[in-house]
Amino acid sequence: MKLVMLFLVRDEADIIDFNIQYHLSQGVDFFVATDNRSSDETTNILEKYNRKGLLHLINEPGDYIQEKLCSKMASIAYKDHKADWIISNDADEFWVPKDGSLKQVFMNVPFWCPAVVVNRFNFIPSKEENELFYNRLTIREKTSLNPRGNRRLPPKVAYRGRRNVSISVGNHKINGNRFKRILSKEISSIDILHFPFRSYEQYEKSVINKGTEWAKRQKHNMKGELLKLYKEGKLMDYYNNKILNEKEIEAGLKSGRFIIDDRIKNKLNSIQ
Repeated sequence: MKLVMLFLVRDEADIIDFNIQYHLSQGVDFFVATDNRSSDETTNILEKYNRKGLLHLINEPGDYIQEKLCSKMASIAYKDHKADWIISNDADEFWVPKDGSLKQVFMNVPFWCPAVVVNRFNFIPSKEENELFYNRLTIREKTSLNPRGNRRLPPKVAYRGRRNVSISVGNHKINGNRFKRILSKEISSIDILHFPFRSYEQYEKSVINKGTEWAKRQKHNMKGELLKLYKEGKLMDYYNNKILNEKEIEAGLKSGRFIIDDRIKNKLNSIQ
Protein backbone atom coordinates (compact mmCIF):
# COMPACT_ATOMS: atom_id res chain seq x y z
CA MET A 1 0.00 0.00 0.00
CA LYS A 2 1.45 3.36 -1.06
CA LEU A 3 0.58 6.43 1.00
CA VAL A 4 1.19 9.83 -0.62
CA MET A 5 0.84 13.27 1.00
CA LEU A 6 0.19 16.55 -0.82
CA PHE A 7 1.32 20.06 0.14
CA LEU A 8 0.52 23.46 -1.35
CA VAL A 9 2.92 25.90 0.33
CA ARG A 10 4.24 29.42 0.33
CA ASP A 11 6.83 30.61 2.87
CA GLU A 12 6.61 27.72 5.34
CA ALA A 13 10.33 27.28 6.04
CA ASP A 14 9.88 27.24 9.82
CA ILE A 15 7.77 24.06 9.74
CA ILE A 16 7.74 22.19 6.42
CA ASP A 17 10.96 20.23 7.04
CA PHE A 18 9.69 19.02 10.43
CA ASN A 19 6.34 18.10 8.86
CA ILE A 20 7.95 15.95 6.18
CA GLN A 21 10.28 14.27 8.69
CA TYR A 22 7.39 13.48 10.98
CA HIS A 23 5.17 11.99 8.29
CA LEU A 24 8.01 9.90 6.87
CA SER A 25 8.34 8.39 10.34
CA GLN A 26 4.61 7.60 10.26
CA GLY A 27 4.70 5.59 7.06
CA VAL A 28 4.08 8.20 4.37
CA ASP A 29 5.96 6.91 1.33
CA PHE A 30 6.06 9.93 -0.95
CA PHE A 31 5.09 13.60 -1.23
CA VAL A 32 3.80 15.81 -4.02
CA ALA A 33 4.37 19.48 -3.23
CA THR A 34 3.51 22.70 -5.04
CA ASP A 35 5.65 25.68 -4.08
CA ASN A 36 3.72 28.85 -4.87
CA ARG A 37 6.19 31.75 -5.03
CA SER A 38 8.02 31.18 -1.73
CA SER A 39 10.56 33.85 -0.81
CA ASP A 40 12.15 32.07 2.16
CA GLU A 41 13.97 28.71 2.37
CA THR A 42 10.86 26.63 1.58
CA THR A 43 11.94 25.92 -2.00
CA ASN A 44 15.40 24.73 -0.92
CA ILE A 45 13.89 22.42 1.69
CA LEU A 46 11.52 20.85 -0.83
CA GLU A 47 14.32 20.48 -3.38
CA LYS A 48 16.32 18.54 -0.79
CA TYR A 49 13.60 15.88 -0.60
CA ASN A 50 13.15 15.97 -4.36
CA ARG A 51 16.84 15.08 -4.81
CA LYS A 52 16.38 12.18 -2.39
CA GLY A 53 13.58 10.80 -4.57
CA LEU A 54 10.96 11.32 -1.86
CA LEU A 55 9.09 14.30 -3.30
CA HIS A 56 7.68 15.43 -6.62
CA LEU A 57 8.14 19.22 -6.73
CA ILE A 58 6.02 21.61 -8.77
CA ASN A 59 7.02 25.27 -8.92
CA GLU A 60 3.87 27.32 -9.51
CA PRO A 61 4.44 31.03 -10.30
CA GLY A 62 0.74 31.81 -10.76
CA ASP A 63 -2.07 32.64 -8.37
CA TYR A 64 -2.82 30.61 -5.23
CA ILE A 65 -5.90 28.75 -6.51
CA GLN A 66 -6.00 26.01 -3.92
CA GLU A 67 -8.65 23.69 -5.32
CA LYS A 68 -7.12 23.74 -8.82
CA LEU A 69 -3.55 23.16 -7.66
CA CYS A 70 -4.48 20.47 -5.13
CA SER A 71 -6.63 18.62 -7.67
CA LYS A 72 -3.66 18.65 -10.08
CA MET A 73 -1.41 17.16 -7.38
CA ALA A 74 -3.98 14.46 -6.58
CA SER A 75 -3.95 13.45 -10.24
CA ILE A 76 -0.13 13.33 -10.28
CA ALA A 77 -0.06 11.29 -7.07
CA TYR A 78 -2.38 8.68 -8.57
CA LYS A 79 -1.25 8.56 -12.19
CA ASP A 80 2.50 9.11 -11.84
CA HIS A 81 3.21 7.74 -8.35
CA LYS A 82 0.57 4.98 -8.00
CA ALA A 83 -0.90 6.28 -4.73
CA ASP A 84 -3.33 3.93 -2.99
CA TRP A 85 -4.25 6.58 -0.39
CA ILE A 86 -3.75 10.35 -0.67
CA ILE A 87 -3.64 12.86 2.20
CA SER A 88 -4.23 16.50 1.28
CA ASN A 89 -2.28 18.31 3.97
CA ASP A 90 -1.15 21.77 5.07
CA ALA A 91 2.36 22.55 6.29
CA ASP A 92 1.11 23.30 9.82
CA GLU A 93 -0.89 20.09 10.26
CA PHE A 94 0.37 16.77 11.64
CA TRP A 95 -1.70 13.61 11.19
CA VAL A 96 -1.21 11.64 14.40
CA PRO A 97 -2.49 8.05 14.74
CA LYS A 98 -3.71 7.05 18.16
CA ASP A 99 -2.17 3.61 17.71
CA GLY A 100 0.41 2.27 15.28
CA SER A 101 1.38 4.26 12.19
CA LEU A 102 -0.60 6.25 9.65
CA LYS A 103 0.02 3.56 7.07
CA GLN A 104 -1.42 0.92 9.40
CA VAL A 105 -4.53 3.03 9.99
CA PHE A 106 -5.20 3.44 6.27
CA MET A 107 -4.52 -0.22 5.56
CA ASN A 108 -7.32 -1.05 8.01
CA VAL A 109 -9.95 1.24 6.46
CA PRO A 110 -12.81 -0.97 5.17
CA PHE A 111 -12.49 -1.73 1.45
CA TRP A 112 -15.87 -0.16 0.68
CA CYS A 113 -14.83 3.23 2.11
CA PRO A 114 -13.40 5.60 -0.57
CA ALA A 115 -12.49 8.48 1.75
CA VAL A 116 -12.17 9.46 5.40
CA VAL A 117 -12.44 12.74 7.27
CA VAL A 118 -10.34 13.53 10.33
CA ASN A 119 -10.90 16.16 13.00
CA ARG A 120 -8.40 18.95 13.69
CA PHE A 121 -7.30 20.51 16.97
CA ASN A 122 -5.56 23.87 17.36
CA PHE A 123 -2.60 24.45 19.66
CA ILE A 124 -2.70 27.70 21.59
CA PRO A 125 0.14 30.21 21.01
CA SER A 126 2.96 30.92 23.40
CA LYS A 127 4.49 34.25 24.35
CA GLU A 128 7.93 32.63 24.16
CA GLU A 129 9.05 32.41 20.52
CA ASN A 130 12.76 31.56 20.70
CA GLU A 131 12.51 27.76 20.94
CA LEU A 132 11.37 25.45 18.17
CA PHE A 133 7.59 25.51 17.90
CA TYR A 134 7.08 21.87 18.86
CA ASN A 135 9.00 22.27 22.13
CA ARG A 136 6.95 25.35 23.09
CA LEU A 137 3.47 24.43 21.94
CA THR A 138 2.15 21.48 23.90
CA ILE A 139 -1.32 22.67 24.95
CA ARG A 140 -4.24 22.33 22.57
CA GLU A 141 -7.96 22.82 22.57
CA LYS A 142 -10.19 19.85 23.30
CA THR A 143 -12.62 21.11 20.65
CA SER A 144 -11.47 23.71 18.14
CA LEU A 145 -13.71 26.23 16.38
CA ASN A 146 -13.26 28.07 13.10
CA PRO A 147 -11.67 31.57 13.24
CA ARG A 148 -15.09 33.21 13.64
CA GLY A 149 -15.85 30.92 16.59
CA ASN A 150 -19.30 29.95 15.35
CA ARG A 151 -18.66 26.41 14.07
CA ARG A 152 -16.40 23.49 14.73
CA LEU A 153 -13.08 23.64 12.89
CA PRO A 154 -13.72 21.81 9.59
CA PRO A 155 -12.11 18.36 9.32
CA LYS A 156 -9.69 17.36 6.56
CA VAL A 157 -10.08 14.58 4.02
CA ALA A 158 -7.93 11.67 2.86
CA TYR A 159 -9.01 9.45 -0.01
CA ARG A 160 -8.17 6.44 -2.11
CA GLY A 161 -6.21 7.23 -5.25
CA ARG A 162 -8.47 7.50 -8.28
CA ARG A 163 -8.90 9.34 -11.54
CA ASN A 164 -10.71 12.66 -11.91
CA VAL A 165 -10.71 13.78 -8.29
CA SER A 166 -11.62 17.39 -7.53
CA ILE A 167 -10.48 18.77 -4.16
CA SER A 168 -12.59 21.44 -2.47
CA VAL A 169 -11.23 24.68 -1.04
CA GLY A 170 -9.49 23.92 2.25
CA ASN A 171 -9.04 20.19 1.54
CA HIS A 172 -12.30 19.46 3.35
CA LYS A 173 -14.23 17.52 0.67
CA ILE A 174 -13.61 15.69 -2.60
CA ASN A 175 -15.68 15.20 -5.72
CA GLY A 176 -15.44 12.51 -8.39
CA ASN A 177 -16.66 12.27 -11.95
CA ARG A 178 -19.11 15.00 -12.96
CA PHE A 179 -18.47 16.64 -9.59
CA LYS A 180 -20.39 13.95 -7.71
CA ARG A 181 -19.58 14.14 -3.99
CA ILE A 182 -17.51 11.22 -2.76
CA LEU A 183 -18.90 10.08 0.58
CA SER A 184 -16.42 10.14 3.45
CA LYS A 185 -16.38 8.23 6.72
CA GLU A 186 -15.31 10.07 9.87
CA ILE A 187 -12.63 8.18 11.75
CA SER A 188 -11.43 8.75 15.30
CA SER A 189 -8.20 6.74 15.04
CA ILE A 190 -6.28 9.83 13.83
CA ASP A 191 -6.03 13.35 15.24
CA ILE A 192 -4.83 16.25 13.11
CA LEU A 193 -2.73 18.50 15.32
CA HIS A 194 -2.76 22.04 13.95
CA PHE A 195 -0.10 24.70 14.68
CA PRO A 196 -1.30 27.96 13.05
CA PHE A 197 0.15 30.24 15.78
CA ARG A 198 3.87 29.47 15.87
CA SER A 199 5.07 33.08 16.05
CA TYR A 200 3.65 36.47 15.24
CA GLU A 201 6.13 36.93 12.38
CA GLN A 202 5.02 33.65 10.78
CA TYR A 203 1.34 34.43 11.38
CA GLU A 204 1.57 37.91 9.85
CA LYS A 205 3.28 36.53 6.75
CA SER A 206 0.58 33.88 6.36
CA VAL A 207 -2.19 36.46 6.69
CA ILE A 208 -0.60 38.70 4.06
CA ASN A 209 0.07 35.86 1.61
CA LYS A 210 -3.24 34.05 1.86
CA GLY A 211 -5.40 37.10 2.51
CA THR A 212 -4.07 38.84 -0.58
CA GLU A 213 -4.74 35.81 -2.77
CA TRP A 214 -8.23 35.18 -1.41
CA ALA A 215 -9.18 38.83 -1.80
CA LYS A 216 -8.78 38.40 -5.56
CA ARG A 217 -11.51 35.75 -5.57
CA GLN A 218 -13.93 36.42 -2.73
CA LYS A 219 -15.05 39.73 -1.28
CA HIS A 220 -16.06 38.24 2.06
CA ASN A 221 -13.94 35.56 3.74
CA MET A 222 -12.08 35.10 7.02
CA LYS A 223 -8.66 35.45 5.43
CA GLY A 224 -9.75 38.77 3.97
CA GLU A 225 -10.99 39.89 7.38
CA LEU A 226 -7.61 39.09 8.91
CA LEU A 227 -5.86 40.98 6.12
CA LYS A 228 -8.07 43.97 6.89
CA LEU A 229 -6.94 43.80 10.53
CA TYR A 230 -3.33 43.81 9.35
CA LYS A 231 -3.87 46.84 7.14
CA GLU A 232 -5.53 48.65 10.05
CA GLY A 233 -2.61 47.84 12.35
CA LYS A 234 -4.75 45.58 14.56
CA LEU A 235 -3.45 42.12 13.67
CA MET A 236 -0.84 42.02 16.45
CA ASP A 237 -3.54 42.81 19.03
CA TYR A 238 -5.69 40.03 17.58
CA TYR A 239 -2.77 37.60 17.87
CA ASN A 240 -1.73 38.71 21.35
CA ASN A 241 -5.29 38.28 22.61
CA LYS A 242 -4.92 34.57 21.87
CA ILE A 243 -1.88 34.28 24.17
CA LEU A 244 -3.11 33.25 27.60
CA ASN A 245 -1.48 33.77 30.96
CA GLU A 246 -0.66 30.92 33.35
CA LYS A 247 -3.88 31.29 35.36
CA GLU A 248 -6.02 31.17 32.21
CA ILE A 249 -4.19 28.08 30.96
CA GLU A 250 -4.48 26.38 34.35
CA ALA A 251 -8.21 27.11 34.46
CA GLY A 252 -8.62 25.77 30.92
CA LEU A 253 -6.80 22.56 31.78
CA LYS A 254 -8.87 22.12 34.94
CA SER A 255 -12.16 22.66 33.13
CA GLY A 256 -11.21 20.36 30.26
CA ARG A 257 -11.21 23.11 27.66
CA PHE A 258 -7.48 22.51 27.07
CA ILE A 259 -5.43 19.31 26.89
CA ILE A 260 -1.69 18.79 27.31
CA ASP A 261 -0.60 17.04 24.12
CA ASP A 262 3.14 16.48 23.66
CA ARG A 263 3.00 13.79 20.97
CA ILE A 264 4.58 15.98 18.28
CA LYS A 265 7.22 17.26 20.70
CA ASN A 266 8.19 13.74 21.72
CA LYS A 267 8.20 12.32 18.21
CA LEU A 268 10.20 15.11 16.59
CA ASN A 269 12.75 15.12 19.40
CA SER A 270 13.16 11.37 18.98
CA ILE A 271 13.92 11.58 15.23
CA GLN A 272 16.11 14.71 15.08
